[in-house]
Amino acid sequence: MGDDAPSIDDINNFWIDLHNSTQERHDRVNAVDGWAVPPLTALGRDDELTYPYQLSHAVHSCLVMGVDHVHALCTLVVDQGIMHVAAPATLARGAIEVASAGLWMLSPRDRVTRVRRLLAWHAQNLRDGIGAATTLGAEVPDAPEVRSDLLLEIADRAGVPPDWSTWAPSSKVAKVAGEYLTAKGSRINNLAAWQLASGFAHGRPWVVHTVADRDETDSTTPGVTNATVTANFQVMALLARAAQVALDSLMELFEARATPPHTVQSTWPTGASVPDAFSR
Repeated sequence: MGDDAPSIDDINNFWIDLHNSTQERHDRVNAVDGWAVPPLTALGRDDELTYPYQLSHAVHSCLVMGVDHVHALCTLVVDQGIMHVAAPATLARGAIEVASAGLWMLSPRDRVTRVRRLLAWHAQNLRDGIGAATTLGAEVPDAPEVRSDLLLEIADRAGVPPDWSTWAPSSKVAKVAGEYLTAKGSRINNLAAWQLASGFAHGRPWVVHTVADRDETDSTTPGVTNATVTANFQVMALLARAAQVALDSLMELFEARATPPHTVQSTWPTGASVPDAFSR
């Protein structure tokens, strides 16, 4: 990554800062109070239009789950002092993916597009829930046809085109979220971070061969090389940083849309410091 790549001290300090600030994030997103959205705000109007499937509720859910993943990541790496080969990337991937989903829904300037993406999110949730219940032989909670009808009612009153029910592939969601983050000044490639993390999560050989650290030894089997694979600390820090950036940007956008004009004041924790080389 160049001569200005972060040192091991930089990486250690990053993890400590991320751990401390993530505890603040965890407390914030899990607070019982403080998530009511005033009606005379952009998000308040979105919620009125999308009741009973309010946009703010969906985005809050993304924030809770995303911060939960990063909190678990920090607990593993900082509190327990363990850096597994793949598990940290898997946790970072969960946070990047769910934060990207929140940005996908909340970032469009056009209200109809925001509502359309929210409805697609709920339609996919409905399909996934029915599929899981069917596999388990369990009763589907709440009548799915009633929930589907409610989504149709919201689409009708919001003027959403009829082809709204298909959720976008995760790669497209990560790409679009990354475009938003880049426009806001981030130098981290959100899609690339998600792809790297997904490679670890799915056990893909390409990511192990190209990104993880390897100590190769000869094998007694012709054509076979033995290798001990360990985590690349810099890559894992980069993935954690990508998750942090996406979550912080989503929270800042939530607060901006939930605050009356000219009174935006964020209560979100400041992000962990990180050398510029992490973003390249």
